[in-house]
Amino acid sequence: MNCKQHPHTPAVAPCRGCGAGLCTSCLAADAHQLCPDCQRQQHQAWCRYQRQRALHYLRCLLIYGVLYWVGYQWNIGGRPQVSGYMLAAIQAGYQWGIKGEYYRLRSWRGEETMVIERRGGCFELLFNLILGVVFSPLVLLNNVVRAVYHGYRYLRYR
Repeated sequence: MNCKQHPHTPAVAPCRGCGAGLCTSCLAADAHQLCPDCQRQQHQAWCRYQRQRALHYLRCLLIYGVLYWVGYQWNIGGRPQVSGYMLAAIQAGYQWGIKGEYYRLRSWRGEETMVIERRGGCFELLFNLILGVVFSPLVLLNNVVRAVYHGYRYLRYR
């Protein structure tokens, strides 16, 4: 088998992506043992992932802003800032709170000790609201930092 890039040079190793042959000069140029086509595909997938993550966190920030504005306009209880914060806190609690079908708790030795099933309904809403009220500023800051981070990586390396 000959090298994919250099057809007259014998291959010494296969590409980890497609299995095509690579010569010693191609292996020296790439530490991951990928041919140029697989490198390009891997880079495009990585850029697509960075863009998707940045857009996800921007959408979360937009949802927080809309929920805060709606709560502020409703003015529940005569305190518009508090009602806006509570609606945004529900979203923050949902983002970091109970979402899965069940959770498996493990001991420090790795043994499964308990399984908590998701019941949903009022308990989930109350738990997420409490979690959101406490951690909403951190969730908001986390979303800002991650949106900037993933956006920067996408724009820098695309």
